[in-house]
Amino acid sequence: MKKFKRARIVLVADLEEHSAREACLGAAQYAAKTNKGFEPWSLRSLPGHALPAPADFRKVNGLILTPGAARLIFGPKPHIEIPHVYILGKSLSPKAPAVELDEAAIGRMAAEHLVHRGYRNLVMVSSSMMEWTLLRAQGFKDECQKNNIEPLHYQLSDAVLSPVWQPNCLGHNQALHRVISRLPRPCGVFAMNDVAACFVIETARFCKIQIPSQMGVIGVDNDMIPNAAAGLSISSVEPPFRSVGWNATEILDELRTDKKPPLRTILAPVRIVVRASTDVFMVDNPLVRRAQAFIEERRAGPLLVAEVAKMTGTTSVTLGKRFREHLNITTSEYILRRRIEYAKELLRKGDLNVEEVSSVCGFHSCSYFCHVFKRMTLATPGSFC
Repeated sequence: MKKFKRARIVLVADLEEHSAREACLGAAQYAAKTNKGFEPWSLRSLPGHALPAPADFRKVNGLILTPGAARLIFGPKPHIEIPHVYILGKSLSPKAPAVELDEAAIGRMAAEHLVHRGYRNLVMVSSSMMEWTLLRAQGFKDECQKNNIEPLHYQLSDAVLSPVWQPNCLGHNQALHRVISRLPRPCGVFAMNDVAACFVIETARFCKIQIPSQMGVIGVDNDMIPNAAAGLSISSVEPPFRSVGWNATEILDELRTDKKPPLRTILAPVRIVVRASTDVFMVDNPLVRRAQAFIEERRAGPLLVAEVAKMTGTTSVTLGKRFREHLNITTSEYILRRRIEYAKELLRKGDLNVEEVSSVCGFHSCSYFCHVFKRMTLATPGSFC
């Protein structure tokens, strides 16, 4: 009788990074579901322990790794014999699949959020010249220009604005102070990630700039460490890090059974996690601001214009006039857009199918939901799953 052997999957990355840890969790979830052995190997070694070497992978059946890990272990042009998938970056081999983030979509989502909140002076601050920051900046710029806004972009050095957490990061940096203190107010600031957003928020507070009424700040990653350092206040674009790990492990299954998965899998950001750094509406009219806040609280379901008018102490006609005057949209269309945005979040999470999302969002039929969704997004709900 043959002895049963479990497939042995190894993920190698810098597991001190939030993105890598979350991807590791996604990979572990898929491995547990399919009864595979799974081992996370970290790049950062403890004293007296060596980093993984090529010889350590002889009994590994499948490998998930970041491009940085591949270069460190296998060299600048890695030649890896076992089935492998790259995550959180481009493949280093024309034949090896990669699961990447849609970096430009992250920038677009950040800009869309700041515009929706009413900021009209928009700024991106970044340091690293790596491709992911440039793509986020381009996506941010494209979405701003769609709304007839020309954003500012400050490309700073890593010494002025660090993209990673380091000792004494919150020391008062005079160069960053000069940049933040001179920004137009009110403004919405997109920081390249949550670590940078934390530094921007701390610097703004030191400069006596009120967050979010004078400066709204949004980061990327939904990372609890910089968020804690910033006082649990950072609004953030949440990338699908766990889906990255899940998809990579699923692709390994296909590679091991001689299937041909796509060489590039690009995953869109999931949602905006709104916290205190952008938890305000900046439209000049107080009636519209109150209505926006009420709609945001109730977007997970059907909502009548008359209900919004009643809760804001006005009539439907007056409310409609104010929405058209300040947002150039009818109240009912605004409500529908917010419901569709919530539906997109649910679809990206992947916990519910299209019919279930339609029901949760209060649509009377799935076909009507699909019709409205396609009209407003130019895509089908299924393409967001």
